[in-house]
Amino acid sequence: MKFDENGKRITKSSYNPEWDIIRIGLVGSSKAGARGFGKVSEHVEYWVDLTQQANQDIEFVSGGGAGIDSTARGVCEKLEIDFKEFKPDGIGWDANKKRNLQIANYCDKVISFVLPFGTTANVPKCYHCANAGKDDNHEKTAGCYTGKACGEYEVVMI
Repeated sequence: MKFDENGKRITKSSYNPEWDIIRIGLVGSSKAGARGFGKVSEHVEYWVDLTQQANQDIEFVSGGGAGIDSTARGVCEKLEIDFKEFKPDGIGWDANKKRNLQIANYCDKVISFVLPFGTTANVPKCYHCANAGKDDNHEKTAGCYTGKACGEYEVVMI
């Protein structure tokens, strides 16, 4: 996470290619399986290209869970890119929430990979994005919670 000289958090809109390193969280649906591999790869390659042009280091971050978390790990391993996992220290929402907030606080930006609304029975629309004033026409995921907590996030439909 980056801050300006007044202690205000710097977001993508004030992104500075002169930073030494940028940290991107790759989070999202645990129900995605391998179908997110292509989209995650596209975004990882985009950010790697951008930071290489600026001669910056980049680190990708995820939560060590199923779905997008394991896909992100696989993509970064395949491309031999720095990757860090914040695994929960227990089971249930309290442990996952703590882990998600660690990711949010560590990252400069979070990318939440989501499934279209209606893909999975009984999963509501994303109220995290609705509350953040973003498009909520996708399934609720803790990835959007993490992004909202980070303050700088984008949602990618898979």
